[in-house]
Amino acid sequence: MEKEKIRYELKAFLDKKVLEFNNPAFIKDDPICIPHLFSQKQDIEIAGFFAAVFAWGIRKTIINKCKFLLQLMDHVTYDLIDLMGLSIGIEEGSYLIADLDNAGE
Repeated sequence: MEKEKIRYELKAFLDKKVLEFNNPAFIKDDPICIPHLFSQKQDIEIAGFFAAVFAWGIRKTIINKCKFLLQLMDHVTYDLIDLMGLSIGIEEGSYLIADLDNAGE
């Protein structure tokens, strides 16, 4: 009986969080807005990675720092990383594989 109550309360809590976070009003002021600036999968993945790396502290600061980094990269994240000789594993799945030992060779 106690497990059912916990499951019900957890589901209610998670459903409430879905309504809170899964809407455009939340996204515009959250670091998740950074990958939404791109349309190509490779750029979305890299921008999301940067946003995750910087995701500590005040959300507005995180967003501003990510946008600054992307501006430094002229918003061509995938092309720049590819030019640097880093391998991107987007075909293998939704993750970044960077061969840092061979970068720039």
